[in-house]
Amino acid sequence: TPLYSSAASDVYKRQVIMNTILAIIVFSLLGFYNGIPKTNDEPIVFELQENMPAEKAGVLPGDRIISINSKGISTWSDMTKIIHSNPNNLLSFRIERGIDILDFDIKTSEYAVPSKSAIDTIGIIGIAPEVYYEDISFMKALSNGVSQTISSFGLIIYSLQMLGSGAASISDLGGPIMIAQLAGQTAEAGITPFLTFMALLSVNLAFLNILPIPGLDGGHIFIHLIEAILRRPLKIKTRIVIQQIGMVQKTSCEPCRYPKTLETRVRTCTNRR
Repeated sequence: TPLYSSAASDVYKRQVIMNTILAIIVFSLLGFYNGIPKTNDEPIVFELQENMPAEKAGVLPGDRIISINSKGISTWSDMTKIIHSNPNNLLSFRIERGIDILDFDIKTSEYAVPSKSAIDTIGIIGIAPEVYYEDISFMKALSNGVSQTISSFGLIIYSLQMLGSGAASISDLGGPIMIAQLAGQTAEAGITPFLTFMALLSVNLAFLNILPIPGLDGGHIFIHLIEAILRRPLKIKTRIVIQQIGMVQKTSCEPCRYPKTLETRVRTCTNRR
């Protein structure tokens, strides 16, 4: 009798499918309820982050950035390209405030962000543009929900790639305590951040269940692949050894399986740079 029954395998498959569907549903409903976020591309400061260079220099909400280092600025995108490419550098800002033209020298801070191959350092000064939401149809929201779910899976894979390449360390992972803290923080922030966190957590659980660890759905796939290569079923004793090793792996991974990129993504619901 096979150690992994078809009934047990079906349970794990349902867990993966249901966790994925749940994430799609939550992302879709949030998109339909809130709409799609759009950014005002005018170089006008809408929000300031506390204790960041812009606030310390005296920049105020409503200020329009006219130029940086004597280079004219016409859009928010133009401005961010210059600021991001100059971490820890002193930049000269010309700002329009009402009828006044003011000059500020602001030294940027540095901020680490993931890139395709490693961690990049960009410059920031702690300002944010106006963000508004456009209503969308339910089908558009559903499409957006699928895209966000796929993107969330990609984020997990990318996090693992960063760990493998050394661009991130084990200290960048969080476990049940971090999850509990995030759940509390997002619940306090409102229903949208909390549901976003739950959707991301559901994606993480689905991904965990497809890892090639015996006892999980991915473990069943792994066993079947081995048997397909060998063209014969594994012995019961071999299956038991594989299962025992898998359970040890699962237990050791349990406290640290959630990347802090999950934390970063959730917090963007309530904080803007």
